[in-house]
Amino acid sequence: MRQRLLAKAANLRASASTPTSPREYLKSDLSCSTQMASDDSTITDVSRRSRPRRNSLFEWGKNSFRAEVLGVEKRLKALQEYVKKKDKRPHYSQMHGGKIEVMTADDDQINQLVFEGLLSPLGYVVTPALDGEEALQIVRSREYLPDVVLLDVQMPGKTGYEVCSDLRKEFPDGLPIIMISANTDEASILQGLQVGANDYIKKPFSRAELIARIETQIRLRDGWMAEVEAVKSNDLLGQVLPAHVTEQLLDGEKMVADSHECVTILFSDIVGFTSMSAEVSTAEFFEMLNRMYAIFDTLADKHGVYKVETIGDAYMIVAGHDQKSKADHPLRVFAMAQDMIKAAKMMTTPNGKSVQIRIGMHTGPSFAGVVGVKCPKYTFVGETVKTGTVTYCSSRVTGSLSVHFE
Repeated sequence: MRQRLLAKAANLRASASTPTSPREYLKSDLSCSTQMASDDSTITDVSRRSRPRRNSLFEWGKNSFRAEVLGVEKRLKALQEYVKKKDKRPHYSQMHGGKIEVMTADDDQINQLVFEGLLSPLGYVVTPALDGEEALQIVRSREYLPDVVLLDVQMPGKTGYEVCSDLRKEFPDGLPIIMISANTDEASILQGLQVGANDYIKKPFSRAELIARIETQIRLRDGWMAEVEAVKSNDLLGQVLPAHVTEQLLDGEKMVADSHECVTILFSDIVGFTSMSAEVSTAEFFEMLNRMYAIFDTLADKHGVYKVETIGDAYMIVAGHDQKSKADHPLRVFAMAQDMIKAAKMMTTPNGKSVQIRIGMHTGPSFAGVVGVKCPKYTFVGETVKTGTVTYCSSRVTGSLSVHFE
């Protein structure tokens, strides 16, 4: 690609007396507003006026790279929607040790050389695309995304607006797109932002402005991805830990250890579990077990109790450990137990027998804390837990409750 660009550029220079280096090209044809005497030139007159794309989560203005959240709920919803998406390809930098890839979509061979001359010395990886279709083909065919796309507006075939619209439909978030054009009227700029561009650079531009805008988009992208990871972690923690414990961990606490003056513990198991598992197929057995636990999980949400864990056929819940259930935890767990018995009576085992469960409840003090690293659990220990286990194990009447209070 580079040899092809160099050959074409040489022909253009011979016929049009084009400057012979990217720097000279910028100084003359692009009318740079600053003298680029050396690669380390400090440019102070760069206008950083940027506008967010339509419905963007970020807003920033003149001489400001400040990202403003348009609303906590809106932002959280967008993050959660992104987390659910199936196509979340990594960026080039994530696959190549932090090196930033900039894809330059421009049909002008000289412009491509200029981009490479400006960006490559700074460590950027430049991937050229000579028209819109090639840019789309590159993005769609790879297992990773470019970190930033520089997209010229005027190209043969698909215009930059059309390419930007196609990219944004396939990758609504996480792919920064900067449009570049000599069209300086407000309508052209607004059109670029409305089809999905994150930023818009007007020609002529300086090297410092280009770099500043690229770095800004990388920072915004990294901030967005960090929030995505936070949402993923928060959602995962929320599925396995109580809300107040999740908040403590997200606040940076390394150790969560609580002492509860009074909680209500419930244990349940299936009568004849061992013999049943030997009489039916493994698939049938686990289908029945999963169906029953799915119902119990729904009931736990209904009554506002916390499912501690399941071990085999044993199902353990607790209430009174948080502010939501502290005032009426015995009633919550008792109502949960009644619904569990009703649900079990409506189920049958794979061999056609009725499902019978035993339930034991105990109310008293308990200690609790997060244990484990790979699969952390908020577990409960103490005499209350032990007594709750003994209570349901000693129950000889199936489909009934054994209750003990301290």
